Amino acid sequence: MFDVNPGISTGDSDPNGFLRCRDRSFFTADDGQNGRELHAVQLCASGAWLAQPYGEGCGATLDASGAAVLGRAFAFEIETVASSPVALAFGVTPTAQVLVPGCSLHIAGPETVAVTTSDGQGRASVGLTIPNMPELVGDRMHFQAFAVFPGGPAGGGTNGLEVVVGR
Repeated sequence: MFDVNPGISTGDSDPNGFLRCRDRSFFTADDGQNGRELHAVQLCASGAWLAQPYGEGCGATLDASGAAVLGRAFAFEIETVASSPVALAFGVTPTAQVLVPGCSLHIAGPETVAVTTSDGQGRASVGLTIPNMPELVGDRMHFQAFAVFPGGPAGGGTNGLEVVVGR
């Protein structure tokens, strides 16, 4: 981020009311001269990382743990039916293509990244380390997981997860 009230050592700009819209974060803060005003920061320009779920899942959810920053471990957390085969897929473009009523594809042209099996509670985790390559900062990727339900309906898909790599 940046300091909207530079030079003040005995206080801060009291930022609050954060709202994300596309690649910007909007918030109010006191700049020390004009009082509380609306400010915006472009997330990619600041080197901030992001892992933001979007859309709805059908029978499964996808979230993240860790920070999506260069050289650090990052994990995709999937919750679904117990002991289900799970595939994590990647795409660069989001979509909202309905596969069947109540279940959508959230990434266009998905490529499989990893395959695993959920545990007895229906949880699976896929970890990776973000390569320490500065050219990745600001890259935007989209992920979705798909599960096969043993002994039940064919399976389900998760919500989408947008990830922006930070410093």
